[in-house]
Amino acid sequence: MKRRKILPSLLGFTLLAIALPLALSSRAKETAVPERPHVQRVQVQTVEAGEASRTLRFSGVLRAEHRAQLSFPFGGRLSSRSVAIGDRVEAGQSVALLNDRKLRNTLSAAAGNLAEIEARQVQMTLETSRVERLVAAGAATQEELEQVSAAQAALSSSRDAARARRDEASRVLREASLIAPFAGTVSRVALEPGEYAGAGKTVVEISGDGPLEVELGVPEGWIRSLSEGQEVQVDLPLSSSGTVPGHITSITRAGVGSGRLFPVVVSLEARDGISAGMTTEVAMPTESGARLTVPLGAILNPGGSRPTVFRLAEDRAERIAVEVEMLLGDRVAVAGALQAGDQVVTSGLASLVDGDAVEVVR
Repeated sequence: MKRRKILPSLLGFTLLAIALPLALSSRAKETAVPERPHVQRVQVQTVEAGEASRTLRFSGVLRAEHRAQLSFPFGGRLSSRSVAIGDRVEAGQSVALLNDRKLRNTLSAAAGNLAEIEARQVQMTLETSRVERLVAAGAATQEELEQVSAAQAALSSSRDAARARRDEASRVLREASLIAPFAGTVSRVALEPGEYAGAGKTVVEISGDGPLEVELGVPEGWIRSLSEGQEVQVDLPLSSSGTVPGHITSITRAGVGSGRLFPVVVSLEARDGISAGMTTEVAMPTESGARLTVPLGAILNPGGSRPTVFRLAEDRAERIAVEVEMLLGDRVAVAGALQAGDQVVTSGLASLVDGDAVEVVR
């Protein structure tokens, strides 16, 4: 009898324990406050407009404007080299010789052949005169005279050919000697006596006296701002000469190399303390113009293919694609859908996405 009274009581407590949490949960849902959207705290700066210019700097090595890489037009064994690196040479001075024994023999043979033909020609001239006299006296025929005259003409042609062979042998012998084309300084030697000098292979390099120049590789984006005759400043960081004036003498309009750089040559006058081989840094001012600038910290992915900034649009961040044009101190000249006076995010932009709510921290 007692057991029957206890069971209904336990069942009632169990149902109450289940219903109470459900009721409380339902009450909590009815009174919950909607969550506020996340707001990103950021700092901003102003987009500015103004005249902007930039000085480009390129490194190079000075070289003589007049220079020559001397080589033989034909191969042979190098017999002697009379100069070393740093030696002074004068125009017309011999600086290296090939073994020319075979060439001298060829010249001697050609000269001997010419002398033989010239001797025969003298004899044939005398023979022609004799036959002419005999024809006049009726002791020889006109046919005999014609034969002698033809032989004399053939000897004249042989003499001309032999003379050409001798002159050619003489020219080749002269080319077995390397001659300095102008006064200057030996800047490089490539072969030692006894080594084989191939045809066209540099044996001695000479840097001439006078003006100096430096060749620079300029990227495509900046080549349009340069012009021939433009004045530039040439710095010599390792020399006491400091900075000297120069001017652009040539601009190659075709890019070379894997980086597609355009060769630009800058010339400067020779002066004491400046010589070929010195390291230089050339400063080239580019064209100036009106540009929009933003702080460097406002650009997301500035070195990538898609740099962007976040512009403040009321209380939200708006993503704007830009093109980076040049670095101007701590600001960057850009092109894009911006206007002077716009506010761009400079801190906290790494976690922003287009349309995020923001709160400006002053």
